[in-house]
Amino acid sequence: TLFNLQMAAAGVTNVTMSLDPTQTRLRIVDTNVPPLGLKITDELSEYTAQDLGILGYINDQLDGAALNPKPGIVVAEAAPGETTATDLGIVGSFSNTLDGTDLDPILKLTTPLSALDGGRGLTLGRVRIQQGDRTAIVDLTTATTVSDVVTRINNSGLSVQASINAAQRGIQVVPTVDDRTLLITSDDASSSATKLGIFGSPDLLGNMMLLIDGLERNDRAAVGTLIGTFEAGTNKSLEARSAVGANVNRLSTTSDRLSELELSMTRLLSEIEDADIIKVTTELATQQNIYQAALNAAAQVLQPSLVDFIR
Repeated sequence: TLFNLQMAAAGVTNVTMSLDPTQTRLRIVDTNVPPLGLKITDELSEYTAQDLGILGYINDQLDGAALNPKPGIVVAEAAPGETTATDLGIVGSFSNTLDGTDLDPILKLTTPLSALDGGRGLTLGRVRIQQGDRTAIVDLTTATTVSDVVTRINNSGLSVQASINAAQRGIQVVPTVDDRTLLITSDDASSSATKLGIFGSPDLLGNMMLLIDGLERNDRAAVGTLIGTFEAGTNKSLEARSAVGANVNRLSTTSDRLSELELSMTRLLSEIEDADIIKVTTELATQQNIYQAALNAAAQVLQPSLVDFIR
């Protein structure tokens, strides 16, 4: 491409470079009639043309020497609908090295324990699971697959459920009851709970108990593991407090609005149902005056006499 662009820029027309049909050498063609009689040489102390195998006169056509490129390799699926190459991340073309995409391996129940920890494998011992006042010792010394580990934890007799986590990267143990603290530790020097990533407790109280135990035993590994758990627990507590605070604010706002609505409704009812105080007071005064006038008139007409006293 650069050859063709620079030839055109220099005002040389109808002289182009391309690959020959074998795709192994360069070909320069001069379609001018007659050919321009161009000659290709190297600049002093440079060997570009020589390395490309295009030294000499072009005439009407100059075929360079074979460059012997490395063969191109194409990786594709063997048949429509298959995904092996795609799953391995090696679909594409290359001539020297092809770096596949991240395989992002996942954990399955059938995964052997010997394939874990970067292929170094896991050597497991006993795991202690405490739930409230109940304790179970799970022996994993003969476990060979992830399924063995999960099954033995589930058969411990405690109210727990072991499974592969949602990210399919590890094992999770979830209590099926929420009225007892769950503690998971190793029961020997194998550190099996830590290797499996299940050391600790799902609640802060349980982790506090484990922290006390780790500090008493000067177990730096256990204490270090619990730091992340406390951070996660603190964040969860803050999230819960934020949620409760938001609910309290909404309840307070709703209460204020209800109080305002009650006052508004009372005022509206008063305007519709209550009597007009000024009008009622005036009518009462008028009736009272009429009553007093009637009494005075009757007193003038019915004067008491001596006969009234004789009776």
